[in-house]
Amino acid sequence: MKKIYLPSIIILSLLIAQPELEKQILCGNSKSLLRILESSSTLTVEQQKYDALFYRINLDIDPDNHLITGTTLARICILDSTISFIELDFASGMVVTELLLNDTSIAVHYSNNMILIPAANGIQIGDTLEIIISYNGNPASTGFGSFIFGSHDNQDLIWSLSEPYGARSWWPCKDDPSDKADSVDIIVRVPSNLKVASNGNLVDTLVLGDKTTYYWEERYPITTYLVSVAIYPYYVWHDQYISVNNDTLPLDYYVFPDHYNSLQENYLLTKDMISVFAGLFGEYPFMDEKYGHAEFGWGGGMEHQTITSLGGWSEALIAHELAHQWWGDMITCNSFHHIWLNEGFATYAEALWWEDKYGPDGLHTDMAYNEYFGGGTIYVENPVSTSDIFNGGLSYRKASWVLHMLRHVVGDDTFFTILRTYGDDPRYKHNSATTEQFQAVCESVSGLNLEVFFQQWIYGSYYPRYSYGWQQNGDTLIVNVGQYQTTGTYFQMPIDLKLICNDTTYIEVVNNTQINEEFSIILEPGRRVMSLVFDPDDWILKSVYFTNNGIDYHGPDKFILQSAYPNPFNAEVTIPFIMQVRGNIEFNIYNLRGELVYSKQGQFDPGKQTLKWNGQDYQGNILSTGVFFIQMNYPGGSKTEKILLLK
Repeated sequence: MKKIYLPSIIILSLLIAQPELEKQILCGNSKSLLRILESSSTLTVEQQKYDALFYRINLDIDPDNHLITGTTLARICILDSTISFIELDFASGMVVTELLLNDTSIAVHYSNNMILIPAANGIQIGDTLEIIISYNGNPASTGFGSFIFGSHDNQDLIWSLSEPYGARSWWPCKDDPSDKADSVDIIVRVPSNLKVASNGNLVDTLVLGDKTTYYWEERYPITTYLVSVAIYPYYVWHDQYISVNNDTLPLDYYVFPDHYNSLQENYLLTKDMISVFAGLFGEYPFMDEKYGHAEFGWGGGMEHQTITSLGGWSEALIAHELAHQWWGDMITCNSFHHIWLNEGFATYAEALWWEDKYGPDGLHTDMAYNEYFGGGTIYVENPVSTSDIFNGGLSYRKASWVLHMLRHVVGDDTFFTILRTYGDDPRYKHNSATTEQFQAVCESVSGLNLEVFFQQWIYGSYYPRYSYGWQQNGDTLIVNVGQYQTTGTYFQMPIDLKLICNDTTYIEVVNNTQINEEFSIILEPGRRVMSLVFDPDDWILKSVYFTNNGIDYHGPDKFILQSAYPNPFNAEVTIPFIMQVRGNIEFNIYNLRGELVYSKQGQFDPGKQTLKWNGQDYQGNILSTGVFFIQMNYPGGSKTEKILLLK
């Protein structure tokens, strides 16, 4: 159904997120719930029969007693005249005091965290209905953990984090990412010492006695989990982004006063990041409103539309959540089966930021951090558990590698044309999409059949395990490529081979489609191949063994670097790794300038091992807050991981 923007309506007289995180930039989603939810990610049959058009959320917040008193107006359009009940998700722990359907009071019926409203007889397709629900309670009592009464520096801090299914804990709605409301009003009344940050534009404030009401309007389509409030006695400061068309976007920052001096430098990078991403993805998608950050009480981040909630201020975190404004907010995964369309894209955007800042080394260093060699599918088969939806290895890291590999398969220019085309497609822009729909865009733009690529990487498990060898016979180079998968899954991929010859160096590309395959490369007369490098720029998530003369030289299976923890850290970070054979390990720490600040080495036996670093350099000096890179050199290779030191 084509959606129509609704006019702004404000009537002033009437309206008074587990398992250990593997990466610091994992969005706050993975902590919004730390339990398996009873709710399904899919719509009920009855919910598929109507379209959510507009919500007005009106909250009066009592910080002392941890209570909210709310009224939500929901405007919906009927899609199917057989609808029996209008079903709105709303946590049963909240108390509904009144329910009106088109101004008629009706009884409240609950079932499994859902309000059931009988549809009127004779209802027709295209009919528009208004539902007003008044309620009160403590959202924390519902068990969703998505609306928090907390504190910072002995002052009230109140915030929401609703992904995946937590919006229903503090306002009644059709709580599924597939149906975006065309617009939302968020009206919040708080004690006047507090300030309220929310989505869209702040159109008014009203002071009455010792209370202040903030009127926010979001006029772009928005899914329920991206609706946000962040409340604190914030220090508010501003910056701006100027687009290539000379349009100005306000950047509004709601920060804890005691954090301002620490975070300002990295926050000032935001406008540069917007410029980089706008060049790669298309213009910032909410130019008529704003972008900004609001600090909240969790150590990660959450990409609330136009106002990211942040619990840290690293460059990676800021870049990740900003990228979500395109991938997650402008285009939202149609269901949490396809969460990689949000998280994999934002994770890869971090690497793109480092690439813009530091060149190819920045890109490949970040991608080395994102290597994941575990099992499971990127497609979330059972999107009920947050640990499954927001799996750091699959939904974030491996998913970012899918985009990295796709970029090489189709070519740089085509890859970024795909992203801009996807973002501009009216079927998906300010709407939702599935993996198959993104794949269709990729195929349309590239002219390639990418079915095998998406099936093996999104719906398949693990990664290719290659062995290779080569020999030269006259002017012909014979290259043997084999796969030795233990899972029964084989991968079809183009593979770069770097030929280092007596007179030149160049790349040949072979398309490996079989378990064992031999390729013949015709050389120029008199040219001798001195050595051959398999996938020299690491475009494939893989392990590789060089098998000339029957000797295995290297491969990730000989050494596994696990995620450092805690990350970010303050006093000490632990780096776990697994040795498959006894060998020497060289442990190096580099700063962002590539300077070696700490190093040690030693022999380690097979098995799980750990090394620790206390954030000090060779001389025992305590290093300042910043990003550092752990480089672990082992027999036959090296691994790198990014860590964040917070002081």
